[in-house]
Amino acid sequence: MKPTEFPEVALFPEHRYALAQPRGEVKGETIVAYGRAMAYHPDWQPGFTEVWDATLSESVDMLPSDIPSLKTLEEETQELLKGSTTIIAVNRPMVRMSIEFYAALVRPFGRKIVSAKTQKEVATLLGIDELPVLT
Repeated sequence: MKPTEFPEVALFPEHRYALAQPRGEVKGETIVAYGRAMAYHPDWQPGFTEVWDATLSESVDMLPSDIPSLKTLEEETQELLKGSTTIIAVNRPMVRMSIEFYAALVRPFGRKIVSAKTQKEVATLLGIDELPVLT
């Protein structure tokens, strides 16, 4: 599947961010696939913000066995994501704890992870009126 073939992933070059809004059950392989879709999108530029909006997903299930593939993704996309910030919106407290762990994991790659609880909070961080809902 080509990076631009995920309807839940879109780039907004005019506002310098990419958005992933996974639906259903989000697992490690979902994150890897969508992460590649954003980083390898033809309009992606280093310094864009990577936005993960999991507020529309049914569940987020990360397992310790997912860590190697997430680390591989970070190594693979390190140059493409250099200087970028990742904003992760999730309204589940246990998943937010996992985000803090992930932030520590990717810090050596020069990555900054910011967590948010709502789409409105993400929009404020991006300096836009509202976060679009992808179909």
